[in-house]
Amino acid sequence: MKWGAIFGACVLVGAVVMYNRTDVTQLRGSNDVPAVSAEDFSIVGEAQKPRGEILLSFVANKEVSELVVQRDNGGVPAEVIGSVSLPRGVYKNLIVVLNEPLATDMTVYATLYSMTENAFDIRVNAPRIGVSGNVASVKIKIKK
Repeated sequence: MKWGAIFGACVLVGAVVMYNRTDVTQLRGSNDVPAVSAEDFSIVGEAQKPRGEILLSFVANKEVSELVVQRDNGGVPAEVIGSVSLPRGVYKNLIVVLNEPLATDMTVYATLYSMTENAFDIRVNAPRIGVSGNVASVKIKIKK
């Protein structure tokens, strides 16, 4: 399996994140690339096959945040199955390795959360809100 150029790796609470980070403050949108800015909180991800990781096409993160992957429970995020701290930046093709493999026909959420003094507690910290006024989160369908 080729990963291309991987510019960083981090291990935290059983999750690993590998990313191709851009040094630009904004990626311009096109037919296949959304417009994202380092001055916003946003996540783009598509339906994908079951495996032990989630691929996020783009993540814009204007402050240090915790990227959390959670199982779906009746249309709302539930059990955390992976998380990693991300520094400020715009990321393309970010891979979050999860604590467990995913099953076909399930849904997960990837959400950016605030941090308190560089620490994260899902019971305390709130989801990040993007410039659009929406939570910086994406719902991802796992399918064959």
